[in-house]
Amino acid sequence: MIFTNLIDRLACAWLDWRQNQNIEQLKRDMPEMAEEFRLHSAEIRNGKLDLAIMHPAIYVMADEAAAFLKDNGARNYVQFDMMPRLDRGLRPIRVTVQWADGEMPASKASRLERELAELRKVFESA
Repeated sequence: MIFTNLIDRLACAWLDWRQNQNIEQLKRDMPEMAEEFRLHSAEIRNGKLDLAIMHPAIYVMADEAAAFLKDNGARNYVQFDMMPRLDRGLRPIRVTVQWADGEMPASKASRLERELAELRKVFESA
């Protein structure tokens, strides 16, 4: 969705300005957040890309994600939806936060489907 009228375009520009002001304020309040992201390592392992990135914001995000899982009693993962700004014209996204040793939602669904199919075979053959 791209806004074409003047009022909407001005509102979008103001949102961009406000977002940049908040980022600058964060850098003043927490100077360590102004550091550059550092890529410690990147490798493909077991069919997935593993990145080790160092930045104070990563530690904050990891702590918050772990607290989110713990506070919600998640044994495996939690999912929630996020809505981008309307003026960006992007679809909503679903975020999955999972314990590192947890089972991915798609893997869990596949495993349960296999187990269900096996149970059906057992009951159908009886």
